Amino acid sequence: MIQPFFSICIAAYNSGGSIVECLCSITMQDCQDYEVIVVDDGSRNPINIDDSVAARLSSFSLRRISNRGPYAARQVAFDIAQGEYILCFDADDKLLDSSALSELKSVLTNHDVDIVIYNASASEQEPRRLFDFSSLGESGFVDERAIWRLFTEGYSLNSLWCKAFKRSLYTRDVKKRPRLLMAEDRLQSLEIMRNASTYWLLDSVLYFYRPAPTSTTGGRFDPAYYHQACYVEEEVFSYMMEHNMGVGPWARYYLEFTSRALLGIRYNGTLSWAARRDVYESVRNEKVLALAQSLHTRDSLPWVDAFRLLLLRAGYFAALDVSLLPWQVGSILKRFVKNFISNIRG
Repeated sequence: MIQPFFSICIAAYNSGGSIVECLCSITMQDCQDYEVIVVDDGSRNPINIDDSVAARLSSFSLRRISNRGPYAARQVAFDIAQGEYILCFDADDKLLDSSALSELKSVLTNHDVDIVIYNASASEQEPRRLFDFSSLGESGFVDERAIWRLFTEGYSLNSLWCKAFKRSLYTRDVKKRPRLLMAEDRLQSLEIMRNASTYWLLDSVLYFYRPAPTSTTGGRFDPAYYHQACYVEEEVFSYMMEHNMGVGPWARYYLEFTSRALLGIRYNGTLSWAARRDVYESVRNEKVLALAQSLHTRDSLPWVDAFRLLLLRAGYFAALDVSLLPWQVGSILKRFVKNFISNIRG
């Protein structure tokens, strides 16, 4: 087979219904210079693609593996890929416009960059930019330092499905990774971006991201997700240290994420008070959290987040549990907490 320009890699789990729409959006592209690789990550009902759909794709392959999570499934797809550039899709998402691949190919052919970053929308009817890339400037070449600032200070560049990258950037990491269901995109983005040097911003909405209530990020927050994210942040932090990057903004980002994670733990209805208390203790003991707490300035965090983390660090888990209740439970409690924070800062 002649080398395709794009390898479109799709890690799929229990996506037999939605993946057809994803594949059909590829068949409608005016650029047909691609191969599609679907890796079925041990779905309970194995994914089968109708022959009529597969026949409309320029090239299609389906690989089945035991369930190992999306990180490992994508690695399998990357190992199979033959294209010059790789695109990653979630199985329930799709391309929004029939010219999406040709737009990307035009940029990559004319400018020979390592990575093109593009935007997505969470609405198919009214496409609006999902990510704020304003700090990167206008569409065109982007300074590498600006890319790393945006990546380390937030989540806007976490997703693999907002990047087209040279296949040569992927090298299978020798480390044995745990099964990751949270922040695996961030880890794989880090592994790819650390080998890149040239970036292009195509700030067009090319991709439809379908918010799914049953997904890892949309469903009930499992405490294990937080610890998986901590594992990834240790990698991010190590990279920042190796390259002498400023870590203060990263610390703020991660502490705010921790505050939201505590909220998710509080409202996980399967956890009793005793179970939540044990989880709070395990969160408090994360080394990367202690690093983040030592690196940020107290005034850099919103007061609600600062208060939650203060209670967590002090081991006041019952008070933390109460502080995570909706503020609608009473303005008296809200005023009390505000006064308490003011006194501490004073």
